[in-house]
Amino acid sequence: LYVAAVMDPAKAPNERSREYLTNDNGKLRERLADPGFGKTEIREFDRNAPVFGPAGSADVVLTFRNIHGWVNGGIDQAMFKAFFEVLKPGGVLGLEQHRAKEGADVKETARGVYVPEAYVIELAKNAGFE
Repeated sequence: LYVAAVMDPAKAPNERSREYLTNDNGKLRERLADPGFGKTEIREFDRNAPVFGPAGSADVVLTFRNIHGWVNGGIDQAMFKAFFEVLKPGGVLGLEQHRAKEGADVKETARGVYVPEAYVIELAKNAGFE
């Protein structure tokens, strides 16, 4: 089962975000309706209190180029905590993010889509990952 977690447009912080998420989520639903994807499910989550499923129910969590947006939105710590909670013991967290130079200011570089690796590792450790 492939589960796509998407932000609930109704919980978006402003109208522009609601419109973007409504459009983007609709496109994803259309794409995943293709039988070639097999069994899929889309779960909407509240950006301010993310939950991706029952605790310990996922084998893998993957995210691609999202961490800078979570830093900008002040939800980075909540997202990593939710990842840790949904993963089974021994589960895998896979991250892909543009990397800022070490020692760079996280808030400053996140505006330009870059995040220092050490900060991402810190987020993961603070959430319970080893």
